[in-house]
Amino acid sequence: MSILYDALKKTQLKSSVVNSTITITKKSKKWSWLIISLAALLGLLIAAFSIYYITAKPKPKPQPEKPKMVGVKKPAPLPKPIVKKVNLSLMGVFISDDEKVAMINNRLMHIGDVIEGMKVVSIELEGVKLGGNNTVITLHDALNS
Repeated sequence: MSILYDALKKTQLKSSVVNSTITITKKSKKWSWLIISLAALLGLLIAAFSIYYITAKPKPKPQPEKPKMVGVKKPAPLPKPIVKKVNLSLMGVFISDDEKVAMINNRLMHIGDVIEGMKVVSIELEGVKLGGNNTVITLHDALNS
């Protein structure tokens, strides 16, 4: 009977060890599911914030304001130069003791006369000088050139 008793004791002892292991395992399974759930939730939050910050457009940096000049007026723009194309043709020059005459565009011109906005400054055998608008041009006889 002692062999049976010893076998029964061993069986009860193994059963209690297995039952205590099972209870520990059940408790640890509850905790492990809680830890796994929290870890998964934390992973999802990290992934969501990462995607948000990666795809979000960066905010433009504010540009520094230009200093405002108080009491200073802008200068008036310079007037555009008036460019007038003149078509002048010297037909001939007549010089006598009394006067000098030039034929420009089939008109007889004397020193001081104005043609197409240009004033006759001088008449010489080499050509006629015309001035106006801060410019001086020289017309040469087309036939003698």
